[in-house]
Amino acid sequence: MKNQQGLHGAKRLFLMQLRVGVSASLVIWAILGLGSARSMLLGAVVCLVPHALFARILFRDQRARFSQQILKSAYRGEAMKLLMSATLFAVVFRWVDVVPVMFFAGYFMVHVTFWFAPWFFRGNQNRMSKASVEKL
Repeated sequence: MKNQQGLHGAKRLFLMQLRVGVSASLVIWAILGLGSARSMLLGAVVCLVPHALFARILFRDQRARFSQQILKSAYRGEAMKLLMSATLFAVVFRWVDVVPVMFFAGYFMVHVTFWFAPWFFRGNQNRMSKASVEKL
């Protein structure tokens, strides 16, 4: 049950990060043009894909009940996330012509969304906890 809640939260966070990346890219497209918008969107994707991989690895085993299993999944997921990030950065800067400032701006905006996620989701958790208390 707890892993299902964690996976649900990770999906909500992923969708929020995706919305931030796409919205920022659309604004930049209107202001600076397609090249800058594409660079910003690529930066967002380079941040999103490793985060999604980490969440998938962390919540893959629904039966993980012991802290050692959960910690092992977290370490494995973090290692894969770092490896995927490095690979995506290398691929983008080797084979794609990007505007570096816009690329890093997109990456940073999506990453900052992750930092502020508890603030965005705080209201929903309070409503869920009140509802669960009322059921008891």
